[in-house]
Amino acid sequence: MLRDKLTVGQALCHYLEDSLHLAETTRRKFRYEIGRWIRFCGDTPISDITEESLRSFIVACRGAGLREQTAAANVGTLLTLLRYAVRKGWLDRTPTFRVVRRASVRAAPGVPELGALYDACRRTELKWPTFRWVSTSDFWRAWIAVSVLTGARLGDLMYRLRWSQVSDSELWWSAGKTGKAHRIPMHPVLKSHLELVRRPLSNCDDRIFPISKSPHLVRRELYRLCDVAGVRRYGAQAFRRAAVQLYEQAHPGAGAILQGSGLRGSLGYYVDPITILHAAQRKLELPESFYPPDERATRRHVRTRLLKLVARLRHDQQEALVRVCESMQNA
Repeated sequence: MLRDKLTVGQALCHYLEDSLHLAETTRRKFRYEIGRWIRFCGDTPISDITEESLRSFIVACRGAGLREQTAAANVGTLLTLLRYAVRKGWLDRTPTFRVVRRASVRAAPGVPELGALYDACRRTELKWPTFRWVSTSDFWRAWIAVSVLTGARLGDLMYRLRWSQVSDSELWWSAGKTGKAHRIPMHPVLKSHLELVRRPLSNCDDRIFPISKSPHLVRRELYRLCDVAGVRRYGAQAFRRAAVQLYEQAHPGAGAILQGSGLRGSLGYYVDPITILHAAQRKLELPESFYPPDERATRRHVRTRLLKLVARLRHDQQEALVRVCESMQNA
């Protein structure tokens, strides 16, 4: 086959045949994105692809209503294919083209939004799921609280979290995506919400949230809660991001442990990650509605007393108190 006649589609076939290590999802991504190039620019010979043709492709993507990040990712996939062609000797070099991707801001619910969603569970008529031992309202309140306290993925919440892995001191599971073991200290809020969905011993299903294989139903109910709460729509992944942010704000490094990347370097050998998560939980900022009514009343009373005490202090004393609080927060 002449090198100047090898088309993009033919190069893709060779690449997929040689790359046996690629996952099926990655293979589908290559087929889809290279197929988009062929639709917009034709099945051109790889030797005819220049910087100008790449810019024309991005313009065509914009004209089709695609986002800038989508077009940039598509060009990156094509450049991967062209670098493969260079290694095979079919091209002398790849086009000099820098893919600039704007950092995407992934929204996560803050403490006020989490509190609004939690309160919306009580006043929303949710129709799914239905169980005999727990109301639908309590089910979703427990789902939100456990999501925020554990940072578990949607698939782990549905299939991996089991009662046999719950003890008085921690909850652990093996992540379905990465296979890594996660251990979460048993926070009082986590324990109380697990009790909300505890089932009779006669039930043979060991899962904490024994719902059917319908992730889209979970997202549907979460969107419905968001609409009732008056906040933007958040999917299941947003609660994992919120959990990582809250833990990281409470204690540096705790967010990475919760996310799964863990401690860096030798710290992973000498430090037990659960001790850092335990320290983060002592400073964790959670919605007030997560706590039982008696504890909420106690927290309000203490806060009111503190505000009255601070109001009596002089300005310099208030500044000194702020510095002490900041040093305690950073300790």
